[in-house]
Amino acid sequence: TDDETQEELAEMGLMPRLGMDSPDKHRSYVKHILWDNDSKRMASCGVDGTIKLWSARNGMLLRNFVGHEKEVWQITFSPDNKTILSCSLDNTARMWNTGSGDELFRISHLDTIHWGAFMHDGRRFATCSHDGFFKVWEKDDKKHMKKASRGWPRVRELLPKIARMRAVPCALSLDGRICCYALPRAHGSEMSQTITVGHTVHGQELYRFKLLVPVDMAAVSAEGDTVVFCYGMVMRVFVRGVLSCEVRKAHRAAIVEVRFSEDGALLATGGDDTVAKVWRIDEDGQLILVKRLRGHISSVKATCFSPNGKILASGGADLCVKLWSTSSWKNLVTVKAHDNFVTVVAFDAPGLKFLSAGDDQTVRVWHLPRKPTPRNPPKEILRIQDLQSTVIAADFSEDGSRVVGVLAGKQIFVWHATTGTALVWWQFSPFDTTVFADSLWRTGQLALNDHLNAAIVTDSAGNTLTFALLGITAADADKQ
Repeated sequence: TDDETQEELAEMGLMPRLGMDSPDKHRSYVKHILWDNDSKRMASCGVDGTIKLWSARNGMLLRNFVGHEKEVWQITFSPDNKTILSCSLDNTARMWNTGSGDELFRISHLDTIHWGAFMHDGRRFATCSHDGFFKVWEKDDKKHMKKASRGWPRVRELLPKIARMRAVPCALSLDGRICCYALPRAHGSEMSQTITVGHTVHGQELYRFKLLVPVDMAAVSAEGDTVVFCYGMVMRVFVRGVLSCEVRKAHRAAIVEVRFSEDGALLATGGDDTVAKVWRIDEDGQLILVKRLRGHISSVKATCFSPNGKILASGGADLCVKLWSTSSWKNLVTVKAHDNFVTVVAFDAPGLKFLSAGDDQTVRVWHLPRKPTPRNPPKEILRIQDLQSTVIAADFSEDGSRVVGVLAGKQIFVWHATTGTALVWWQFSPFDTTVFADSLWRTGQLALNDHLNAAIVTDSAGNTLTFALLGITAADADKQ
């Protein structure tokens, strides 16, 4: 909150003034704050890379922990309140003594460590990272180990072999005719994946190749020749199964969205760094940055190009949808679209409407003016609400008469695009849909056939499946 809000709350006695108007306060965004287990102190961490310990009674700064080289994402107290574990974008988790402020030790992953937690007895703690691994650590009291360091015995990794894929990468071209999916299998001590690219219409396989690196999400071009994989901040481009380009720091934080334009000429990405970026892929398969789009104040979770390629829509955790001109790359208009994170944006085929969906469990359809401006903004023409679950994927049918949505509660709905009436729905119960939901969350894409009675998804083994939606066609649904 800003300083005025903090002052108002402080005057009401609802909170202490944690470092207000003081050189001790954080120099940038605060990422996490929590009480200790006795509710006597509070700890905070931020983008400035520091952890601060405050008195919960009067708001005075008690300790300042400095050492991380990048922003600190999360912190947690040990059960006895004597130590704090911090997780950072610098790929390390560090243990701090709350009494002296000393760093006791650090452990590392290959990528950002975004969460850590203690067991109830404080002897073990776990960390998880964007490198696809979670690790469990414990105090090592064996005599052959070195002596305790500043009051803490050395730690050892308790479960070094446990790993999991973050998601089964699955991507569909915008027209739904090309599908890229993975079949994971054990490969020595690592996990390799066989990537298959093929047609969803007649089932013909175009080609397959091995991928030896972890993947968060993927995007495939309309022809299927180019596949882009994202993992953490890294983007990799494969042309016909051959790695052509790797960008190690495509964003300053994790990439959470990737999407091709209709003609495949441009590629849009959104990141936790609040920036949307536009790329093009040259004849050699190299990624060329076209534009950085700044304006969101939180993670950019959804992007989509209009069918004619003249507008790029972006949605974020700041509850807004922004429309950008692809000729000048100026922000045409910003719409306060939802009451929680925007998770999906999509245009209809003529480009006259677009939809947005969010963590507020609603789908909203908007009329798109020919020339959207702040004085002539998009107007909401339909709201589908009370869905009881987050909408993780949504799109229009080809003729624009239907809206399809996938809910985190493992359901697919088809609604009438004018009235919002639910026409057909499918509850995923016979299959393990955990990976299915995770994959759709990361790709934001869904393909329907022309009759709106089937969807292409993947099961937990990465196999491509076609699910019939109750066997009801769009024509049959009109009769109901």
